[in-house]
Amino acid sequence: MKTIELPKLANCVTIDVGKHTAVAKWDGTKFPVTHEISWRGAIKDVGLYVCDMAKKLNNTLSFMSGPTLFDFVQIEGVGFWDSSEKSRTSASRGDLFTVAYLVGAYTVVAGKFASEVRVVGATQWKGQLSKEGTAARVKRINGMTYSSEHITDAVAMGFSNEEDVWKLKRKLN
Repeated sequence: MKTIELPKLANCVTIDVGKHTAVAKWDGTKFPVTHEISWRGAIKDVGLYVCDMAKKLNNTLSFMSGPTLFDFVQIEGVGFWDSSEKSRTSASRGDLFTVAYLVGAYTVVAGKFASEVRVVGATQWKGQLSKEGTAARVKRINGMTYSSEHITDAVAMGFSNEEDVWKLKRKLN
């Protein structure tokens, strides 16, 4: 019988949104089931892209869900940082808006599978932690190095719901 070490993560999903969207399904242990949804090639039609990715998320959540709703699905929202050259460039190319459309579509899909849908900004769940710092913290918590930074972020976002674990104040077995 499995031991629930992370009660806040006993029946939920966390999602890192993007061209490579990562999904982590939690069962109360430090090892979520993960999956990545990808779009290959250039995005020539934003509507087609958003609809296709939303269908892929729907299929993924349908496969991952059981007979009851998830307690919550948490989706990383999009943010604009005026002081960031990367953020300004993304906004000027329209990429930031494409991700915002995707977050909206994912929110609608997630609502079919969860009692609650949360959209949280990156700074809300990880503060100013870098990609490298996030990966190092996840490895320290569960000993895993994931194949993509997106999966690492989806897992890290989950851990952030257990604040004492995320801030390394409580060690898991």
